[in-house]
Amino acid sequence: CAFSGLTGLNQTVSADVSREGSFKMGFHSSWFNLDRVYDRVLSSGESGELLELPLFFNYSVTDDLEFAFQLPILNHTIKSRILWPVDYRESGVGDSKLSFKYRVFDNSQYLMRGAFGLGFKFPTGSDDKGLGTGKTDFEVFTAFSKNFERVIAHLHLGYCMTGDPNTLYYPNGLADYFYYNFGLEYPHTHNVTVMAEVNGQDWGAEGLRIDVTPSLRYTPTENFAFEVGVPIAVTNDQRYGYNYRLTFGVTSFFK
Repeated sequence: CAFSGLTGLNQTVSADVSREGSFKMGFHSSWFNLDRVYDRVLSSGESGELLELPLFFNYSVTDDLEFAFQLPILNHTIKSRILWPVDYRESGVGDSKLSFKYRVFDNSQYLMRGAFGLGFKFPTGSDDKGLGTGKTDFEVFTAFSKNFERVIAHLHLGYCMTGDPNTLYYPNGLADYFYYNFGLEYPHTHNVTVMAEVNGQDWGAEGLRIDVTPSLRYTPTENFAFEVGVPIAVTNDQRYGYNYRLTFGVTSFFK
């Protein structure tokens, strides 16, 4: 599963769906040191460390329809006077997300699949602590997948309409954002899959982010998969800017 809990790569959601009745659960983790705030490099005395641990549950209702629920656990420590007048140290549950993906077509002749989906982010994280936005977001996305001999290509495009919060942590609200993911996966062996992605997000006043993400997935048994990735920033002028991140994920399969 991708970070959203839907079937896919590291960040890229694919057009594929697990077989009917299958259930998956697990977690992902993302850690990085804060290197920039918007387009300004941190100065002496400023620092930050952000850890996210999204738990997810995935269920395939049919061979073409799957649902995913994601609940992130957050631990943020930030010292930057450009953001807030006092040091920020908070941990707890973030905003949860419910998504579904429906495969619209599966062309066996051209080995192509297409899907669309919807997502809803709910304000389960504390707005006062900066762990959530206090608003509900709505997301729509599409995904396409195609097999090229042993390489599989995926294209994932989405648009999120934010609830436009107006709080201490987001005094100017949050604009809607557009994101795009392109991924390639190569099943090197029956147990090892090599993956590479380009992940982009354009968030208006909150900045632009483009990562290149090499990752590796290892499936020792039919019931477990482990994944490690290193998203490397090509450009990042968002509020929480980084040069690279470390990600790790575990997925367990049932039925």
